[in-house]
Amino acid sequence: MAVSTGEDAVRIGRSPARASWKLILVVTGVGSAVLASFPAAAYVALGVGEWSWLLGLLTAWALLGGGLLIGLHVAYGGIVWYPGERAAELRGRRVPIDTITEAWRSLSSSGTAAYVVYRFVSTEGPSVRLLVAGRPMKGLDAAGVKDLARFVRELPLVVPDAQTSPLGDEGGPRLSDRQRAAAVSLTSGGGKSRVGRETLLAELGADADTDANAAADADADLDEARTDDRVGNPDPATPEREPATYLPPASDRRRPNRTGDHAVISQREADRLVSEWAADDQHAERMLAAEPGRARPVRRLFFWLMILALGVAALTLVFAVVREESGGGPLGSMDDDLMAALIVGPGVLGLLFYIGWCAASDAQQRHLRRLGARWLEERAREDPEVRRRGLAAEMLAAWVVSVQRLRTVLAFLLSLLGFFVILGGIFFFSEDSVSGGVISLAVGIVMVVISVLLFLRVQRRKKADAEQLVHLGGWRLLPPEIER
Repeated sequence: MAVSTGEDAVRIGRSPARASWKLILVVTGVGSAVLASFPAAAYVALGVGEWSWLLGLLTAWALLGGGLLIGLHVAYGGIVWYPGERAAELRGRRVPIDTITEAWRSLSSSGTAAYVVYRFVSTEGPSVRLLVAGRPMKGLDAAGVKDLARFVRELPLVVPDAQTSPLGDEGGPRLSDRQRAAAVSLTSGGGKSRVGRETLLAELGADADTDANAAADADADLDEARTDDRVGNPDPATPEREPATYLPPASDRRRPNRTGDHAVISQREADRLVSEWAADDQHAERMLAAEPGRARPVRRLFFWLMILALGVAALTLVFAVVREESGGGPLGSMDDDLMAALIVGPGVLGLLFYIGWCAASDAQQRHLRRLGARWLEERAREDPEVRRRGLAAEMLAAWVVSVQRLRTVLAFLLSLLGFFVILGGIFFFSEDSVSGGVISLAVGIVMVVISVLLFLRVQRRKKADAEQLVHLGGWRLLPPEIER
């Protein structure tokens, strides 16, 4: 939300609790109904009587609601911007615009919830986190996004240095802030990265030259820049320019006064790029057909074995239920023991086959990645521009799919087993077996800690895979813009 706070002041954003008060009311109400029994028990002990549950509900509601409101207020804030004075208030502290040189973009996603947050940092110390967009809690409205774009346009943000390529080649290409932001968006669960002004403006749907009011205060070079369109979405009303006598490689063309990896190409180059993508895909398909990978049939075998095992277990379970309902006798006979074995045995085999399928799938994806790297290297010898165009679509898909299936499954099973071992330790304590309880608790806690470390390793590997995907994808993932 953006509101005027004076003759020359604009407030951008505020605590999301105000815009999402209905959601907070419902969530805290449901949570309070679940937890009301705990404070209600305290009121019963105090002798309140029949009002105990109602007071417990109100107490839980007040604690949950108050805690959530305080948490949102601490986590997110707003910006009061004074355009005429080139100053802004971050968390109540006024600082010059020229001191806000650092910006971070974070994305968090889980299930149906997703949030985009910007953090602006001043060299004088204060900083503020701004909820830009999200669900189910709301971020900025359309007016707030527009004012935020105007505010960002005025900031002298320092573009972070490009980081080393995730491929491990110290002398090779490095990831720009735009590429790192794209990698964060492609990482499951999200993450954060430091970004520059153009990356933020592009995400806000603005450009350094689209707002006439802000352009009057901007530098002269930004005043002369022109608005852009993405490749594949050109303006049909724009007349095509006369082809130049010489067209340099697309990687050498940049719009004036633009920095970083924001390339701009002509319509003629865009058409040529599409045809080159098609030729790359055809060339890659021939290589994939010649080297499909040894793990591919193994993966199919484990998949169908898993389906067969789980099918046997499911059919046996259905048969046992039907037999029990029809009066076939209680469990305990030899036939029932056999049916129990036919349920548990195929179920365990299905789990083992699933683990084998995960291992084969990871091996197949690694084969495709090695093949993609080799294809890119060989193709680059004939056409160096292929690195900028990006890896062929069929091979690029190998970086979209995770190669951490086996490690994820093992981490989950280890955590589950550790949980049961901890429960076993509690049982030993209840049976006055202190030594057994201590050993079980220690082993269970170690297993859970190892599983957590494995999950963290998987998440770090997924982030590195996303960075590789952006780096190898080139213009396929971050397409250039077409000049008008």
